[in-house]
Amino acid sequence: QAEEGIPVCTLKSFPHKIEHTIQWARDKFEGWFANGPSEAKSYIEKKDYLTELAADQSSQVGNLETLNELLVTSKPKDFADCVRWA
Repeated sequence: QAEEGIPVCTLKSFPHKIEHTIQWARDKFEGWFANGPSEAKSYIEKKDYLTELAADQSSQVGNLETLNELLVTSKPKDFADCVRWA
């Protein structure tokens, strides 16, 4: 989530201050190492995950793309893959 006072368009297109760059990096890190794995864990553990996702149309496509990337496209095939994936 963007820091209050820094518009998202500035972070994505014109991060001209060090604060913008730091916030951009935080957002990327959170997406790669927190949000995506958290969604994958919810999908695996919650029986009603897809029903809940169907009710939240604003994040359906993004979450499904993330799940596809993490659990299908880049799915670890062996222990070495798991280490690289983690």
